[in-house]
Order: sequence, then structure tokens, then C-alpha cells
Amino acid sequence: MPRWVMVALMLVAAGGRGAAGELVLVEQGQARAQVVVPAEAPSAVRAAAEEFVRVLQQMTGASLPLVTEPESDPARPRVLIGACQAPEGLDADPAVIQGDAAYAGYVVACGRNVLALRGNTAVGTANAVYGFLQDQLGVRWFLPGELFTVVPRRRTVRVPEMRQVVTPSFVCRLGSASWDPLMRAWGERNRWDTGEGGWAIPYAAGFRHWMYALFPPSQYGQSHPDIYPLHNGKRVVPTSDTDQSWQPCVGNPETARLAITAINAYLDAHPEVHTYPFSINDNNNWCECDQCRALDVERPLYRGRRIYSDRWFTFVNTVARGVRAKHPDKRIGCFAYWGVELPPLQIERMEPNVFINLTQDTSQYFDPVYRKVDYDLIRAWQAKCDHVGKYDYYGLGALVPRFFPRLLAQDLKAIHRMGVRAFHSELYPYWANMGPMLYVASRLLWDVRLNPDRLLAEFYAAFGPAAEEMRAFYRVHEEAWRRQPRGQWFAGLGSAAEQMDLYTPQVVARAAAHLRRAEALATHGKARDRVRFIARGYAYPDLLLRGWTTARRLTGVKINTTAGARTAARETVRLQACLADEEQTWRQSIGAEPVVDQWYRDGGRPAIRSQWQAAVRAALTDAMRALSTWMETPAGQKDAALRPQLDRLRADPQVGLLWGALQGELRLGPNLLPNPGFEDAGANSLGPAGPDWQRAAVAAGWSTWQLDPAKGVFYLDEAVKRSGKASGAFRGGDDLCYITTVPLETGKRYLAEAWAYAPAAREGTAVALEVRWNDDQGRWFHGAADLRADVRQPGTWERLLVPFTAPHGAARAVILLSGSGIQAEEVVRFDDVFVGVVAE
Repeated sequence: MPRWVMVALMLVAAGGRGAAGELVLVEQGQARAQVVVPAEAPSAVRAAAEEFVRVLQQMTGASLPLVTEPESDPARPRVLIGACQAPEGLDADPAVIQGDAAYAGYVVACGRNVLALRGNTAVGTANAVYGFLQDQLGVRWFLPGELFTVVPRRRTVRVPEMRQVVTPSFVCRLGSASWDPLMRAWGERNRWDTGEGGWAIPYAAGFRHWMYALFPPSQYGQSHPDIYPLHNGKRVVPTSDTDQSWQPCVGNPETARLAITAINAYLDAHPEVHTYPFSINDNNNWCECDQCRALDVERPLYRGRRIYSDRWFTFVNTVARGVRAKHPDKRIGCFAYWGVELPPLQIERMEPNVFINLTQDTSQYFDPVYRKVDYDLIRAWQAKCDHVGKYDYYGLGALVPRFFPRLLAQDLKAIHRMGVRAFHSELYPYWANMGPMLYVASRLLWDVRLNPDRLLAEFYAAFGPAAEEMRAFYRVHEEAWRRQPRGQWFAGLGSAAEQMDLYTPQVVARAAAHLRRAEALATHGKARDRVRFIARGYAYPDLLLRGWTTARRLTGVKINTTAGARTAARETVRLQACLADEEQTWRQSIGAEPVVDQWYRDGGRPAIRSQWQAAVRAALTDAMRALSTWMETPAGQKDAALRPQLDRLRADPQVGLLWGALQGELRLGPNLLPNPGFEDAGANSLGPAGPDWQRAAVAAGWSTWQLDPAKGVFYLDEAVKRSGKASGAFRGGDDLCYITTVPLETGKRYLAEAWAYAPAAREGTAVALEVRWNDDQGRWFHGAADLRADVRQPGTWERLLVPFTAPHGAARAVILLSGSGIQAEEVVRFDDVFVGVVAE
């Protein structure tokens, strides 16, 4: 029996009638108490009361009546939930909780025939209910849904005379997720801040980008264009209210005046708000005017980024003073992020109403040097600011396990000791990969004193006879994560290699073996169903890791012996199976699973899937070429067993299409692309419309896009081309592309081809032909994986091939000729691009 269940049984299930002061809720399966809510109970309070009744019925078989306060019988034992009138002397008033803890904290008081569960807010009262069920009755909500809810069974439930004032270790416990109904219920029961209280949650509003919303161009673009940034000598007014590609002109006093006026007006209308959001937009593109530049302090690059902290936080302090003059009890909240991550040098103190939250990645704390840099930065900010929080990245949208529960626990305990009390993490839960870790986070954010190893043991105990194998399964992933040598900012965010290179074939096989043994041990009941749930979810990460590690072995493979040829053939068959099964396994593990964050079903990190497919296709190409070359040797010609394997590989639809394209054996329809050779300038035809696409580009029929408009120049290069008059080129740029679209017919096979000339290869640089999808409304379609082929031989013209079958639901293929991490003096060129139907 798990320890937490045993403790709960000892606490509430003693036999006999209640001793003095005890409250008997259920006795021998018979309801003794009423559950009472105020007549006008908020929905969150009513829902918590209903959950209390449901759990007690599941626990004991008894159904406690749920009534409003006017309907209750004071002569009966009562559970008072929310702002009900408690008996005199019970001391159940949550007003004793002051300050930031007042929002989520609560009082549990039992005596005088009453159990009172009450907070200052509806959320606080809900926390009281779920906290009582968890801490006193031993209920656990390990993952969303009934399957991972554990309710101890007993016939009698009694509560001793008691009074507890309960406050959280972190007054703000936010997580980014889709918060669908199942996950929202899990979050509320584990006492996360799920957004129910909005900006009344202490510090919550400070964890969001906001300049684009504070200064919408629809309101200020014409009347105040000078509050927007100056780039290349021109004021750039955003064209959309949702555009975050800019930062305001903070050197203009009018910008601060407008901000103060807008914030004060909002706080006048919303007195419940604790913190107003005041974070930069999600970029590092700053105004170039003289007033802004005069506020800058020259300092070294930090994590490869230029720092603008002095200009920005001078502006923040100006606005904070204007807000504090009218609303001294309110705060404004800012990210320390990207170009403003470091504290300013010329500002001694931030205003007392400023909240700073640092964007840090705890997952990288296997590297003690990296961890020390982050902790030193927290302390440096605390030396300048009264209120400092942390914004973390537990999930980061990873498709394979990113599992570090002990690093997470160590960090929460450490930052709590430093005085951090506000916390946010990007969760985006992939439950099979990270369920135990998020359970640990949930419990520690409320009570940081808890032991993480005991919390993990609780979680694994839910798998019954398979508990030890499930513990071993997750421990394999944790050990693989912690063996990495060096921490890296945002590792894995957009890189399949950074997510998967830490795995070896042996580690992948060991994890799968533990999961198979767990399935064999858990043969019935909820333990079996829980193991099967994890196995279904893990099927897709397992396929990715098997494919990736196999592709790594086959990339650039050379075959010199018969044994080597047969090994390569076996691995090629396995890799082909991974590629063939990828889409269906995605649908089974993610698309068809209700307990999956909607973020993944909406596409998640599409670049990871496309990079995986590109790596697998490239490895298959290398292997097929090596096998074909081997078959032409005298030894290969004698190997009768190998040729049928090669023929079967070529008969596979995806491999056959790729091989046919490489060998020039495909019968192709006409080229569907406009201006495929970049012969015509952009004045002749606009490119297609799309989000932030520049249609009046340098090449007819092609639009352009770039992450940072100030970095990267598009042009037609008449000096270096593969054929014709010119190539489509760009010089420099963090992330940019030529882009166009072609119509599709569902189910038809197509070939996309481009010739690319890339600069020297280096870490962080990529040049690719990409194929993405639009639906019939011109929106991004995420019902199929994006595809890509990357340059592997820089310094020469290289042919990139992406064969594909038009997916159901996609109306157009979006063709991108892309580059990322291109140095300012380097040039990327594309020429002779083709997209056409493959004739049957």
C-alpha cells in the first residue's frame, strides 16, 4: 500500500463513533454530513463542492447531500465550502491571510459540528477543497482524467478537530498549455493557477508579451506614428494589431505618456488586477532613432544577443512612476528576456512597483556552470528589483522525452530559498513523456518542502505490479538527459538533432524493454490501463528515436563487405518502416488520444517532424546509393539474398518515389511554379499573400518573409546562377525565405525540387527546400507533417528533392526556399525550382 494512502487511512478511518471535536462525514458507508455552499456560490466554488461530493461517494459509496446555506440543517454535521456563516469561535475566517498569499491561500477549520473550507477568493476556496482531499484524504490526480485519479477506499471518514492556515510556497503558479477541460480540471485539483482569476492572480500578467497590445497600430498608427520604431531611416508602423515583430520607440516621451494613460485607465476600470503586463514584444528588433540610441550602454553580447536593457528599463521606470502615482498598490510586470535579459548598468534601482521575471531553462541545469550563470543573474536582478520571478520551459514542445524531475525539484527549492515567489513554465504537456515530472512540479509549487523522490514513488505506485519497471523506464530517460555535457539556451526548441542526439540505440532499446516488461506485468485493471496509456503515447517518441538513431548510422554509409551490406540492408528496412509508419503513429499517439495537449494536435513544433523526415530520407538515400553501388561489385552480384531486399525497398511508395527522383526515372507533369528560374523581376507579378509575407518582392510570383526585417537582403543574382539569367539570392539573415504556393489534388503524388548554393556549413546554419501546407482558406494546415530537404554539401550547387503525396485537407503546397543563421556577408542562392505531378 502506498505510504500516502496508509497515512490518510490512519487519519480518517478509525472505527467507532467520533471523539470530542471530531466530525464524522461518513460512517460505515452511510452519509452523516451535508455539504453546504453559499446561495450565490461562484461557479468555481460550486464545481469544487461537486467534486468533494463525487470523491467522497467514490471513496465510501455514500452520497453526501449538496445544499445551499439557506437549505442546510445546522443540527447535522456540515461541510461549509466558501463564504458560509461558520459557528462562532471556529476561527475559519481567511482574512487572516494577507498580502500576495491571500489570493490562493485558505483556512481549514474543523470543530463545533462543522468542517469549514474557505479562501478569500473563489480560487482560494477551490484550493481548500482540493487541498483537503489531497492532503487529508489521500486523493491523487496524477494525470488528467479518471484513469490516473487515485481515491483510497474506506467505509468511514472522520476529521479531527483542527485549524490550518494554508498558503502556497509560490503565490503565482502558472503554466502555458491549451487548458482543455480535462487538463484544466487536473490543474485546478493540483492547485495550479489555470487562468481562472485572470490578472487578479498575483504577478500573472507580467508573464506575457504586451507592447503590441498596448500600442495597437489601429489606434495609434496614424495619430502617433513616432511611437513606433525607426528602421533604416523610416518609421515602421506595423500593419496588424497582432504583429510582434517590433519594439516601441522608448526614447520618445510621448510613448511613455500614452502608456501611463492607458494603464491607469485600465486599472481604474479593473480594480481587481494585481499586475499589468508590460513586457517587450517577442523579438530583439529595436528602434534606431537617436533618442533611443542615446539611452544604450555598450556591453558585450550575451548569449549571442545585443543588450538594450538600459534604454528599455529607463522607459519601464518612467511608466512605473506614472502608474504608481495613481495606483500605488498595483504593479507592472516585465520579462527579462532576449535583448533585455541583463540588469541595466546605469539604473541603480527599479521602481518598487516593477516586477521582473527572468526567462530561464531549468532543463539545462545538468551543467553546473550554466546553472550558476542563471542563479547569479537572479541575484543580480534582486539587487535592483523588489519583485523577481522565473519563467521556465519544462516542455518546450519537445516530441521526445525531456525528463528532468530532480533538476526541476532542486531548482524550485533553490529559487524559493532565494526569495522567488512567482513562477511560470511553458508546459505543453506530452503526458507519456513528462507526466511524473509535471506531477512533481505541481506538488512542489504548492509546498516546496515535499520530497521529490517520495512524490515520484507515489506516481509509480499507481502502476501496481509494474511500478518498478515504470520507474526504470523513466529513469532511463532522466539519465540520458543528465549525461549531456553542456547546457545551451533553448536547446531543442527548433532542432530535431538537439532533441534526439543525446540518445543512443542502446538507450532507446533499454527504455522500450522496460515498457514491454511493464505491459507484461500489469495484466488487469487500472494498472494495466495506465501502462497501456503510457505505451500508446510513447509509441511516437519511440519511433522518432529509433528512426533518428538508425538514420545517424546510415548517413554517409560506406559498404565494403558482404556482412556490411547485409547489416546496411537490415537497417535500411527498419528505417523505411519508421518513415512509412510515422504519420499513422502520430495520429494514434497524438491525434486520437483525448489526453493530449491540443497544442500538439494543432501541429506543435512542425519543424521537428520535418527535420526528422529530412534526416531519415537523406539516410535512406545514402543507404540506397551505397547498396546499389555494392550490388554492381563482383561480391554484390553474387549475393542472391540481398537483391530481393533492395527490390522490396524500391517498391515502397515513399522510398520508391525518392529513388525514382534521384535516378531521374519519374514521369513528371508540367512545372506548377511561377518564375521557377528567377528570370523575372518582382514588378511583373506579386507573390502570394500570407502572414507577414512581403508580396512586392524581388522575383515575380515569389513573396519573401524574414524574422528580422533589418537582417537579410533579397535580390536577383545575375553573377552566380545555375542557368538562365539569374538566381534568387539573399545575403545574411537570422531566418528568412522566398515563398510561393501551388494548388494540390488530394492523394496525388508530387515532386518538389530546387537547386541550392549555400555558404560554408557551421553550427546553427541551415539552407533548405521546405514544403508546408495551406487549407482552402489560406490558413496554415497542420494535419500533416511539414517536409524539407537540407543542403548537405555547401559551396556547390546541390539538388534538393522533396517527393510527397498531397495530404487530405491541404488545398495548396507552400514552397519555401529558406535559410537560417546566415552571416551578414554570406549569400544563399536558389535556382531551377520545380513542383509537378508525378504521373502514375
